[in-house]
Amino acid sequence: MKLTRHIIIYFIEMIIVTTMIVFIFGDIDYSKSSLLAILKEYVFAFTFYQLVLISVFKLKDSLILDGLTFVKNVADQLQLFAEFNKKVPESVMQDIQKTQEKAVMKEEHRKCIMNLITLAENYNNDTIDREHFRLKMKQSASDVDFRMKLYSFHWMNSALLRIGK
Repeated sequence: MKLTRHIIIYFIEMIIVTTMIVFIFGDIDYSKSSLLAILKEYVFAFTFYQLVLISVFKLKDSLILDGLTFVKNVADQLQLFAEFNKKVPESVMQDIQKTQEKAVMKEEHRKCIMNLITLAENYNNDTIDREHFRLKMKQSASDVDFRMKLYSFHWMNSALLRIGK
C-alpha cells in the first residue's frame, strides 16, 4: 500500500512540475504540435527538473553526510578506548573539539559530538562504567549509520516524498 502511495505521489510531482516547466519555458502550441513534439518538451522538462533536484539535494545531503560521518568516526574512535579498557586521552578529546569547531556541520551534529565527549569524560572519571560507555558509543554509531543509509534511497530524489517522510 505504501509503495503504491509513493508511486502515485512521485507521478503527481512529476506531472505537476514538468507541466509547470513546459508552460513557463516551453514554446509549444498544443493545437499545431505533434504528440512527439509535446512529449519531447515534457521529457526535457522532467530531465531539467531532475538535474536541478539532484544538484541541490546532493549538495545539501553531502553537508549532512559529512557531519554524520564525523559523528560516527568520533563514536567509533572513543569506543576503541573502552574496548581495550583504556581511558580516553584528553588530547584526543581536545582534537575532536577543535576539529568539530572548524567543520561545516549542522548544530544537531555538534550537539551529538559534545554529548559523546561528555560521555567520554564521565567514563574517564568513572561516573559511568566501561560497558555502559561502550553501549552508548555503539548505539550512537548504529543510529548514525542508519541515518546515513537513508540518503542513498531513491525516494530522496523526490521533493514531495522527502517532505512526506
